[in-house]
Amino acid sequence: MALPKNSAKVESGVETWRNRVAKVLQSGWEVNLVNNSVVITRKEPVTYYNPIGLPAADNDLRKEMIERGKHKETYQITIDVVERLSDEKYEQSKAINAKTNKELTSLESRMQKFSFKGSYLPQTSADDVLYKEYQNGLSTLPYHKLPDLYDDKHSIYVATTRHPWSAFYSVREEQECRAVIENIYSYADAYEGESLIGWPPGTSYSRVAASECFNSDRVYDRYLHKKELNLR
Repeated sequence: MALPKNSAKVESGVETWRNRVAKVLQSGWEVNLVNNSVVITRKEPVTYYNPIGLPAADNDLRKEMIERGKHKETYQITIDVVERLSDEKYEQSKAINAKTNKELTSLESRMQKFSFKGSYLPQTSADDVLYKEYQNGLSTLPYHKLPDLYDDKHSIYVATTRHPWSAFYSVREEQECRAVIENIYSYADAYEGESLIGWPPGTSYSRVAASECFNSDRVYDRYLHKKELNLR
């Protein structure tokens, strides 16, 4: 995932993060510097399956479909370290994103009658007009990738190769990959996120943020997924 324009990577910060991560990785992982990014790779691919559309009641059919659809992919985490964004710049970008989200949500509410799993299937010429307006919004409305973490000097972006519709086939692999993300998030503070709906009272946002990153379910991720589905 590309960094925002004018976000120069900080070499000393990248080295610091590479050393931090190297200390906590298990033997089945490696960490390298690639184009001044910290890239953490699980040496063995993980096994995923797509949970969407699986039957809820028929356990035998569910297991059969999971076995038939499972596949292996390389699992990587990329950390980019840049000079810390000023609070003013961060809030400006956040406000711009909120405005764009509001406009896109308004358009989405008008297209519910022909929505299908996050994408849209226009049925009439009027539907086509609405959908093209939505596609244009996805293409042209401003949206900024915001950093995930910060310390005194740096802003930090964290991204994984996991697609949001990929579920881990192995519980052990899932726990292992989650632990690496949680260790990364323990080294810095998480930027304030959305309200913690559904989380137990007293849960820190850092814990929520690490989970959102692990599941590829941050607001910016959801924006990218909308583009992926509707701007093919």
